[in-house]
Amino acid sequence: MIVALVALFVSLAGNAGAVTYFVTSKQIKDHTIQLRDISYGMQFALQGSQGPRGFTGPQGFTGPRGFTGPQGPTGPAGRSYDPFQLEQDMRKLCQAVGQIQKNAVTTQPYTYWYPDFRYSACSYYYN
Repeated sequence: MIVALVALFVSLAGNAGAVTYFVTSKQIKDHTIQLRDISYGMQFALQGSQGPRGFTGPQGFTGPRGFTGPQGPTGPAGRSYDPFQLEQDMRKLCQAVGQIQKNAVTTQPYTYWYPDFRYSACSYYYN
């Protein structure tokens, strides 16, 4: 009995090895092999190089306007100036520019710097 079982297993194993065969492209119907049927290495080999960029398509339709969001919190109060504070600050700035020029250049005559509010800048004239 043991000999019979051994003979049976040997014969089954021998038939399994002999049944292997190759499938050719003539035997495959069109559009039947899917991507999952192909190994990853073959999928990578089938990829070609990237082609040129295509044309830009037409602009899509404008979507509906979104909902208005909630109002944000009130911000901090701004710094307030008295009516002549800006003029005083510009005078100080122009005086400082004149002092810097006086300290840096000693060969030129002294120039008087004054605020020019038309251009929000300091202008000068020679004394």
